[in-house]
Amino acid sequence: MMYRNDSVNEKLRSRNFTLTELLIVIAIIAILASLLLPALNSARARAKTISCAGNLKQCMAAELIYANDYSEHMVVRTFTPDPVPWSAFLSNKKHFYLPVKAAVCPATETEWSPWRSLGITWSENICNRKDEVGEFWSGVASGDAFLCVKKMKKPAQTYLIADSCDTEEKIPSALWYNRSNTKNVIHLIHKNRANAAFADGHVSSSGVPDFRNSILNTQVISLESYYYVIF
Repeated sequence: MMYRNDSVNEKLRSRNFTLTELLIVIAIIAILASLLLPALNSARARAKTISCAGNLKQCMAAELIYANDYSEHMVVRTFTPDPVPWSAFLSNKKHFYLPVKAAVCPATETEWSPWRSLGITWSENICNRKDEVGEFWSGVASGDAFLCVKKMKKPAQTYLIADSCDTEEKIPSALWYNRSNTKNVIHLIHKNRANAAFADGHVSSSGVPDFRNSILNTQVISLESYYYVIF
């Protein structure tokens, strides 16, 4: 019996990894991880881009349904009596056209709040191009602001809600402006592209050339870490 146990113990000892073998296994695992992680990160980013596009689709649908109920006007900002932007207004108990979770781009990793959401255009200065895009901005003395759907000449080319950011606070912005303002702008958050919802209801991923060649005079910014680039 003693000889048999010694033989078994010897076999068990012979199966142990040596330090060299262990290091080789760790190195192989590290190499595989380095190869797989970029692919996983890319897939995760792609999923967030798709989810963002779906959210924008819901946002524009909510605006179009609201416009159908209220004289063809989409809401930008209202005073009820305090100022609230579009997503807070459309998601309140009285109107509830939109769940607040749909008004956020998942790539921002930011919780929704009234002024931190996907942004709608504050396009008052678009009226200087009314012959091309239509004079669809509608503001009143109380501070309420709306976009009149029936006055849009090219709704399929007019993007209204998009990824946006406050370039000073580095957070999402519920409003974005045209070139008169560089603080609240469209944000190229999806690998130098931004998702945008158009007035006819469709959503598209757009890059710098798309925005430059669009019918709207748009400011776009790519944020990375704590600096940004103005195109």
